[in-house]
Amino acid sequence: MNFTDFFTRGFSNTLKFKNQANFSFRGTAVTVTANTVIDSWNLQDFSSATYEIVMEYGTDDVEHVNIIASARANQASVTVFGRTNLGRDLVQFTATVDNNVVKIIANPFYATDTVTPLAGIKVIYKATYSERVLKLSVPQTVGETSSLGGAQGLQLNWNNSNLPNGFLSITESGLIEIGAITNVAVPGQTTLSAAFILDSLAITNSDNSISLTTDSIGRILSFTASNYPSIGVSGAFTSSLSGTTNTIDRTTIGSIAPTYGQFTVLGSTGATTFSGNTIIRPTGTGTVTMSSATTGSMDNVLIGSVTPASGRFSNLTLNTATQVGNNLINLNAVKKILLLGAIK
Repeated sequence: MNFTDFFTRGFSNTLKFKNQANFSFRGTAVTVTANTVIDSWNLQDFSSATYEIVMEYGTDDVEHVNIIASARANQASVTVFGRTNLGRDLVQFTATVDNNVVKIIANPFYATDTVTPLAGIKVIYKATYSERVLKLSVPQTVGETSSLGGAQGLQLNWNNSNLPNGFLSITESGLIEIGAITNVAVPGQTTLSAAFILDSLAITNSDNSISLTTDSIGRILSFTASNYPSIGVSGAFTSSLSGTTNTIDRTTIGSIAPTYGQFTVLGSTGATTFSGNTIIRPTGTGTVTMSSATTGSMDNVLIGSVTPASGRFSNLTLNTATQVGNNLINLNAVKKILLLGAIK
């Protein structure tokens, strides 16, 4: 390749293309997974860089973005602009500074379920680096909170002497992300450790009427509530209790809209009223036992109308004549008490 076939000197010390020549690039494709570092450079050498990045996801999705990254010790700012694709955002970009090394980081966006990261995205890029003019020094950071003067982008590693690297970032969509937490302190409240967010949870309000805790190992949730007027649940509610024995005391169930229920043992210590059709029909070898502590009554009930069995009575009164076929009822079956009303 002859260099002079493509370039010549332009005005103001510029390099000029000849014969409508153009640049093209490919490079080694990088597969994007979580927190993929696509490029890095040292703050001792450069203060900023401009990237032209192309992503391919299969053969049908292509995306092109431009980003500008600038950095100083413990702080980096990334502006993403000119995003062009075929209907789907593929990759989001951030930057970090670690020991004066700036890293450009790519993360895949999510599939349509908003949960599963896209997999298999290939990235190629070309970069232009700006060499540092002044010697690198430790900056005096005073409350920077935005990337003023640039297009909508991302402010990462908002820092002062009390905040760890990577504490705060603002994404391209304007969401605030907080990480690298050691503790959270609220004036007048107990300090919350990182376990509050990442491992375990413990909440108790001022009068101890509500207590909510989880452990950091078994992820067991404990909920205690007292002195509250009511709890309302909108939608379906499912409660599954573990352990051998659980209890619900002083609770009315189904007082407004009763529905179906199943129990292994059902007991009542007070009056019990059944309305509507009442069926007691044990399955298998189950039996029915009815015993009244004092004299009770059964009215308007047929006994043995389907499958009769033996019966015992202290007194038997027949209001009408009773026959079995053409024969009168056997008097021995009623302990030889002659009921004249049954003889015609």
